[in-house]
Amino acid sequence: MKNQTDYILLCQQLEALTEGERDTIANLANASAAFHMNLSDINWVGFYLAREGQLILGPFQGRPACVRIAFGKGVCGTAAATGETQLVANVHEFAGHIACDAASNSEIVVPIRHAGKLVALLDIDSPSFGRFTQDDREGLERCAALLGEACDWAVGGAAAFRRPATDPAAEKP
Repeated sequence: MKNQTDYILLCQQLEALTEGERDTIANLANASAAFHMNLSDINWVGFYLAREGQLILGPFQGRPACVRIAFGKGVCGTAAATGETQLVANVHEFAGHIACDAASNSEIVVPIRHAGKLVALLDIDSPSFGRFTQDDREGLERCAALLGEACDWAVGGAAAFRRPATDPAAEKP
């Protein structure tokens, strides 16, 4: 079977990469590299972080991407609004699809939860139609669950996107 990924091994790799590290950005950066190395026939893999009713681009591998996506817009926004994995065989037939990379033809978006709350999305695109299967969905949902527990979503998550109230360099001792 083409594009068959060993999700047991991938989850083990993610566990090893996140062991002893709780920083969200560091863990998602390594996770995006692990997905990129282990998944065939993809052209983009990364994360969008859920912040105040919108999605903000996080660590990824691939071409530059949309920085902000509203809940309910496109495949990612739909996954955020519904809280359900979106497996799209042909993105051109998905109403409201946001084309960040014109080469993408199929996509899977998996919600990541922590303590029952949506904290991020795993987004993977492929240049091939129908690239993602039910096996991919199940394997990637296991990976997302692991990442939901491996990260401290209060540190390196929302805090990483806030600007300091004052400029620390301007403060005098």
